Amino acid sequence: MGAVFGDSVRLSKLEAYNDSLMKAKGSQAAKKVNNVIDELVRTNQPEHIKERLGVYLSGLFCYEETEGDFWGVDFETSRWYSRNLRIFRNIQRIPRSADDRILLIIGGEHLNLLYPFFDASPEFELVSALPYLEKAKEASLQ
Repeated sequence: MGAVFGDSVRLSKLEAYNDSLMKAKGSQAAKKVNNVIDELVRTNQPEHIKERLGVYLSGLFCYEETEGDFWGVDFETSRWYSRNLRIFRNIQRIPRSADDRILLIIGGEHLNLLYPFFDASPEFELVSALPYLEKAKEASLQ
């Protein structure tokens, strides 16, 4: 897989594929956020987290150098899945006692994989930030 990046012909095909995806999606201009709490509530919604996982199941995930190969699957696995497993492993390495809590502040794009990891782990009790964010939103309206 890494050989693609050293081969200008193969890299050119990959870049053309990626460019066509970007054009199909239209402009990816940065979204202006008016209220941080509202944005955090929105990005922590289960539907949003699930939808963002869908982004990784399309795009480069579907790229095939030759018909029927798994180049895109392997690329996303080594890039995205591995990255989130490493984040999870680093959290496991934090010394803690049974009464400790860990607050993870991380980009919302990671939640679609980290939530299932924490939910399945016998070491942790996953507590969503959403109820706390919704409470903060209510307090800001008063």
